[in-house]
Amino acid sequence: MNHYKSIQERDLEAKAKAEIQSRHLTKFVCNFFFFFITLKKKKKKDQSYFKKLDSFFAKYFKQLQVCKGHLDWVNDVQFSPDGHVVVSSSNDGTIRLWDMTSGQQIRILQGHSRWVSKAQFSTDGNMIVSCSSDSTIRIWDVMSGREMQKLQCDPVVATGAIFSFDSQHIASCSDDAIIRIWSVQSGKVIQQFEGHSDWVTQVRFSHDGQMLISSSYDTTIAIWNLKSAQKIQQLRGHTDGVLGVQFSANDRAVVSCSKDRTIRIWNVASGREIRRLVGHLEYVRAVQFSSDNEIIVSCSNDRTIRTWDVSSGRELQRFEGHSASVTGVHISVDGETIVSSSNDGTIRLWG
Repeated sequence: MNHYKSIQERDLEAKAKAEIQSRHLTKFVCNFFFFFITLKKKKKKDQSYFKKLDSFFAKYFKQLQVCKGHLDWVNDVQFSPDGHVVVSSSNDGTIRLWDMTSGQQIRILQGHSRWVSKAQFSTDGNMIVSCSSDSTIRIWDVMSGREMQKLQCDPVVATGAIFSFDSQHIASCSDDAIIRIWSVQSGKVIQQFEGHSDWVTQVRFSHDGQMLISSSYDTTIAIWNLKSAQKIQQLRGHTDGVLGVQFSANDRAVVSCSKDRTIRIWNVASGREIRRLVGHLEYVRAVQFSSDNEIIVSCSNDRTIRTWDVSSGRELQRFEGHSASVTGVHISVDGETIVSSSNDGTIRLWG
């Protein structure tokens, strides 16, 4: 009888202990969510705690696909607006479209007679603009792969080209240090921006359609008023040629990358450097903000891709897999996937 009671007592004690543990767990969960909600409410007053929490839970990327097909270096890569297709440009003179679910090549766009440096989708995803060392800029229909228009740049070489957000204009940069705005309808240059003293490496429209930004081998970044073609700001700080530049989604900041191996974040209104990201061991070839402005992704001749926390400047992750310089990188709108291009001739998807 006493033995039976002792077992019964142990059962009661175990149940009581389990109930206490359950209460503690419930209290912990409630306190955690209260803490999280409190941080969220005070985000505007003090962003540091919330940003640290976001950084702690930052997505970890791993390699998903390796796409092969180009016969030479792949110079650049970009997601379509819906994130389902990737466009790539190469020294083999072709532009190729890839299905990101299967990793299979969908279409080859042929027409350029020399290497293709850049290829970019229009905002609606229906067109692609490309530029080449053959001194032409070409517009392509995505569905058919047909060349719609050829813009002649002779005698200069266009080093970059991009559609405006309404797809009515194209901004191009070139080796003669001049930025040109083209009418898609007429195929003619309607505006020129002059002020750089060396090759212009990249040009981008602001999201509000009011500004243009450019990077150059002259080590500077210029912000231009799109209507007047006047320079608003000149950002100085890089010690070697600037290879890439982009506006943040709210147009308040700019990120740049350079041959000096650094990435820099700038305030558009003041023109001042906000933060410097250091870690790459060679030229930083391309850089981009995520759509929520919280992460920066970069690639380099050191064969790595890296993600960075914007608020702290801390490196979040380093991807390795390419066997040669990584030439281009792009992050999807939802921030879930990254695509990269390389001189090893491959395109890689990370997610």
